[in-house]
Amino acid sequence: KNKKYAPKAQSKKLALLVLLVTLLLSGIGYYKFNVENQRAQALLDESDKIPPVVNLSKPGSGDELTAGEKTNITASANDNVRIASVEFSVDGAVLERVKKPPFKTSWFPEFPGTYQVVVVARDGAGNKSVPDYTLVDVEPNPQEQAAMVKSGGK
Repeated sequence: KNKKYAPKAQSKKLALLVLLVTLLLSGIGYYKFNVENQRAQALLDESDKIPPVVNLSKPGSGDELTAGEKTNITASANDNVRIASVEFSVDGAVLERVKKPPFKTSWFPEFPGTYQVVVVARDGAGNKSVPDYTLVDVEPNPQEQAAMVKSGGK
């Protein structure tokens, strides 16, 4: 009986061995491709002297926002090689650095006032875009104002 099953066991072992060798070789090929791709990207980045271009899409100039409510900030960025990140900031405080499109973040303005929203793009070579910015007015939240009036300002 054991001799009948020996060829099946050997063929299973052989198939498993072939599969393992195939996976190993494909993994080496994938690794080599990634290494070569990274080297090529590094060469492109080193020779890149052109800074990226960034545009603040939203909010727009003069947009009125409401204190305590979520505001989406979006930007578009272009480069001759690749965009490494887009940085979003409000009044000099960095909100987030986004590394892949879509380039967007959220902001919850706490207090009424005028704020400067700024975006800056960087490429793989470290070139920095000219910042794009806008001024936005944050208005008091009407619900909070109504609550303050109702409570006598306390």
